[in-house]
Amino acid sequence: MKKLLRIALLHAAIAYRKVDENRQLLLDLITQAVEDGARLIVAPEMALPGYSFEGRDDIASLVETVDGHTVTAVCAEKTVLPRGCFFYPHSPTRTGPSMKFQVLCVVGP
Repeated sequence: MKKLLRIALLHAAIAYRKVDENRQLLLDLITQAVEDGARLIVAPEMALPGYSFEGRDDIASLVETVDGHTVTAVCAEKTVLPRGCFFYPHSPTRTGPSMKFQVLCVVGP
């Protein structure tokens, strides 16, 4: 028997430099995707901070750690993990006060 993997590629009206708004929008889209049967959910690159920046200094105040608000919210929302789904946020991340880089996380069971 063949098994299908339903994939959701999130596309949203992301607001520039509005991390909290963008996070909630992504959480709403994740919930909808899971309810529609998606098992793999992928967010656009730089969706949280709002895409375009002049450099590391410009984005510094918007960068989270890997275990920051977004991943914590996804895990707490009872959307992804309890339903056996995987979420791939692609976002600027920091490991310390000044180290910033792009990261693709995998959040799943």
